[in-house]
Amino acid sequence: MSDQQSPDALARFEGELAQHAYAFADGLFESDRDQVFNREGWGLCARLGIQAMNLPEAHGGSAVGYTEAAHRLERLGYHCRDNGLLLSLGAHMWGFQSAVVRFGTEQQLDSMVPKLVRGAMIGGLAVTEPAGPEPSAISTFAQETQTGFLLNGTKRYVTNGNTADVLLVIAKTGRDDSFLGLSAFLVDARTPGVSAIRESTMGVRTSGVSTIRLEDVFVPFNYVLGGRNQGWRIFNHAMNTERAMILAPTVGTICRLLESCTAFVRTRSTESRRLGSFQSVTNRLADMAVDLRACSALVRALANDLDHDRLSRSGSCEAKLFLSDAWVRSSMNALAIHGGLGYLTQSDIEREVRDSFASQIYSGTSDMQRNLIASWLL
Repeated sequence: MSDQQSPDALARFEGELAQHAYAFADGLFESDRDQVFNREGWGLCARLGIQAMNLPEAHGGSAVGYTEAAHRLERLGYHCRDNGLLLSLGAHMWGFQSAVVRFGTEQQLDSMVPKLVRGAMIGGLAVTEPAGPEPSAISTFAQETQTGFLLNGTKRYVTNGNTADVLLVIAKTGRDDSFLGLSAFLVDARTPGVSAIRESTMGVRTSGVSTIRLEDVFVPFNYVLGGRNQGWRIFNHAMNTERAMILAPTVGTICRLLESCTAFVRTRSTESRRLGSFQSVTNRLADMAVDLRACSALVRALANDLDHDRLSRSGSCEAKLFLSDAWVRSSMNALAIHGGLGYLTQSDIEREVRDSFASQIYSGTSDMQRNLIASWLL
């Protein structure tokens, strides 16, 4: 990915986002209630160049660099209140696209990248199964034929599962239960035998979290990604990148929450006292400010590591853990500051709380991140 762009380019991008803030929020209450994916918002992001940021210039992408991408995603998180859309973008860009860019053949890139740039193709990463995400739990099997593979199995908790045009499926190509017998397949979601069941979720309800069933799904040899038995290597690359970058928009979200809470505290009174005169209230604002600064510094440090190809697995896990916990803390602080007003379903705060808790689950739970970090320390 290329060097970061000029301040003028950033200013133009910020201006475009500000102009479209209403479009991102339009109908969000109803979309969240009815669990409807925001296709208009997805297309708008494509027109703003979001999906193209980590795609190669040779194939029509912009490859702006991870540091630049992080900055733009932070501002997107500030102006876009649709956290389900932001999750779908993150899973698509960092779980799916990053793997295709790193391991795809020229033929695969030629056929996919132009559609990805236009927002005409949505991707999803399908790894976790009913028994879990670890290699020994994967039972989806790819039986080799004369012209390709037949896939059979079930995948759970697939972000974009019911909206994806292409799924990156990790499946067994050997009888070995270890990571050595796994391969990655690019599966056209329209292929006979592919079915998606949308799950009803507590938060990020505008993102399609789904169960995927594969029944004798044929995948040609040229849609194997990275070669046979490279599935776990590809998955680790995707997860390392995703954990580092998927919560970059959260920096903008926490900034927006802090600004709205500060404005509320300045103007609200209770018991004939200004709300800002209560130390228990202002302490929450201080905590949010500290989280905002720490999250911003952490995201930019890891983006810089990615730009220089030196991101560690522990670093990405630390970022995922800290940012998800900070988002939960900030949303809960916002709820406490707004009181009954924040608890109403019509408020952004109530939805923000529900959405924030999802971040402690997707891309590996917070407890899983702690276990991984500790294992590298001992």
